[in-house]
Amino acid sequence: MAWMCGLGWLCILLAICCGATVIASYCVALTYGHIYPFLPAISETGVLYPEKYVFRELTNLSAFLFISNAFVRFMQYKLVAEQCREGHAKFCRLNTVAFLVAILAGLGMTLVANFEIEKVSFHFNS
Repeated sequence: MAWMCGLGWLCILLAICCGATVIASYCVALTYGHIYPFLPAISETGVLYPEKYVFRELTNLSAFLFISNAFVRFMQYKLVAEQCREGHAKFCRLNTVAFLVAILAGLGMTLVANFEIEKVSFHFNS
């Protein structure tokens, strides 16, 4: 009967996936010697090969889980609002706006994960 627990596991899975993203890309970057072992910036763990691919895939999975969580919350509020019909029109619009912002945030996560910024070096001739 463990499979009948509902969608509450989705939030837990999102938290585990986000933590795994940071830890896995840190471990791969540390193994290849691409970062300092103590307190590196998270952005440094997703720059070089091969840890950038681990970072990309797990961040994309986290973005999908984030949008899935937002959709479940959106539908949950919609079902509750239908049962309580007193003055919920303003809150339904707010729910829709919150869902759209969550979709934009999830898409922003995928943009952060997948677009590379190349280092540009400037040479000044004097």
